[in-house]
Amino acid sequence: MSNTQVRLTVFVAASLFIALLYLVISRVEHHETYKHLNQHLDAAGVRFHQTEDEVVAKLGEGEYMEGFGGHGRDYKDYGIRISIPTDKNSLMFGRVDAVECYGSDCSLYGIKKGDAIKKAEAAFLDQNYSETFDQGYSFENGEYVILLQGYEQVESFTVFFRDEDLRNRDY
Repeated sequence: MSNTQVRLTVFVAASLFIALLYLVISRVEHHETYKHLNQHLDAAGVRFHQTEDEVVAKLGEGEYMEGFGGHGRDYKDYGIRISIPTDKNSLMFGRVDAVECYGSDCSLYGIKKGDAIKKAEAAFLDQNYSETFDQGYSFENGEYVILLQGYEQVESFTVFFRDEDLRNRDY
């Protein structure tokens, strides 16, 4: 192999390595994990990834709600609704994958019903969520999405796990 061929081979290999490194570094983002999310969720002790049995043991049966790809439970005394997927292909099968807070005792990153929408936006952006503009006030971080309901003040919010593997599934 000639000196020129060696240089060319080294240059191509180094270029590929740098390109790969750039792709890896540019794709590294802070993705919300259920453990981090749970540290900042105050919802009557309900946590993401809890089993349904754990929730029922803590809060009781609540009102059972049939749904698509799973079911939910409404706990009116606490002002929360939860969702439990029953699709065995779901990463959260049989576990809490969504929490809707419509009561005043529930909070996420310190935001609760009655707070200013602008305060909520700032809090979620500070936690590395990005605004998505999909539907009203919508924020996402990795596979977690927060939806705010309200105009100038938070009326309620929903945070849920968006299972990318099941996005195109029809129930």
